[in-house]
This record gives sequence, structure tokens and C-alpha cells, in this order.
Amino acid sequence: MDLLIETVDGYSLTLSQTGLSSGIGGVAWDCGLVLSRLLLVPEFTDRIRAAVMARAVPQPGSESFSSMTALELGSGTGLVGMQLAMLGCKSILTDLPGVIPQLAVNLAQNAHMLDNCSVVADVYVWGQPPPLHHFPVHLLVMSDCLYQFEYVELLSDSLRDIFCKEGQSPLILHAYEDRNPDV
Repeated sequence: MDLLIETVDGYSLTLSQTGLSSGIGGVAWDCGLVLSRLLLVPEFTDRIRAAVMARAVPQPGSESFSSMTALELGSGTGLVGMQLAMLGCKSILTDLPGVIPQLAVNLAQNAHMLDNCSVVADVYVWGQPPPLHHFPVHLLVMSDCLYQFEYVELLSDSLRDIFCKEGQSPLILHAYEDRNPDV
């Protein structure tokens, strides 16, 4: 089932969903939908920019999203990462190997909307070393990506690895729906 999602400047992204046939990454979950809508609110994005800039070494022109790199963990359909790319961020969308083909479909399907954007998809398995070629990261984004207790330690290891990079102090933007009291 395809979804049309409003983006910046009144355009729309088309998201193909495979349902649960390709795992949970084949669905645009509620938190991703809400976070993508929040990214359309100027007051929200202004606060993100200000918070990222408060953590960064000041550089000329660094107050815009175009000077920021956003790393999304558990991108799934890619909605939030594509929305950030359309705002100007260099967006790295990551997920498990089995999710990347559907993520690539969504990137290709929206190429006309993303042709002036910097957005890539990359495999990242939590607990393994992060893709080194994408650093520095200014904004770390996660939405609805923690749903089983067994992944908490892997996510923790990954966050440690990302934050232990020299000079890394990304702002974390995490949208989460409490579905499992054990997580």
C-alpha cells in the first residue's frame, strides 16, 4: 500500500509499504508519521537547529540545515530521513540488510523530490561498528525503532560507538510509542 505524505513547501512523498512481509521496516509507523509532520513546523525545526548549533563548533553558515548531517537509525521506509534531506540535511538512512531494498525503492520513487538533496541509504546493524564514512553526525534520529527488549543493549552499544567518535555530540531526536513495558 502506498502512502502520500506531505512534505516541505506543500509537496508530497510517496512511500511504498510492504507491510510486515519484509519485517517491521516495511511499514510507516505512527511515530515516524508524527515526527515527519513535526518537521514541517517552523518552530520545531528552529529549535532543532538551535540545539544542534549549541553543540557544534561554530562555522560560517552553520545555522542552516545544509551544514548538518543527520543519521537515522532504523529508517524503515525512510520517511523521516527523506523529510530531513528535503529540509537541507545531509541524511544517512540506516537499517538492517533486509530493509534496505524497500528503502531503496522509496528513495528511487521519490528521486524527483530528492534530486537536489544529499541522502543515502546504508546498512547498519546495531552493535557493529558504525559506518565511518558518514561522520561527523550533528543529528541522530530514531522513530519507532525500539520494540523488543533484546535490542536495548545493541542500541546502547551503537550509541556509545557513535558518541565515542572524536568530537561527536549529536543531538538525539527520538520518537517512541510505548508498546512493550519491558523496553
